[in-house]
Amino acid sequence: STIQRAVLLAGGAPIEPAHLAFGTGVPIGTDHVPHAAAGELTERERIEAALRVAAGNQSRAAKALGISRATLVRRLTEFGLARPRK
Repeated sequence: STIQRAVLLAGGAPIEPAHLAFGTGVPIGTDHVPHAAAGELTERERIEAALRVAAGNQSRAAKALGISRATLVRRLTEFGLARPRK
């Protein structure tokens, strides 16, 4: 949902209008490099949080992150994270 996505993007900071933007994806794997000191989550932390919010459902987690399921699976492999199983 939009709220779940906004919470993930905000990374614990107050939700801003940019976090509620419709039709835009999370800038994972792009020029955007989050800074933990600024209260933003790292890409790995956002993925882990999305999977927690989605109760391990990879399709819902990917949608909340604004990425494809295939991209999520690729990132899980890159970060050495286990893929949730049913």
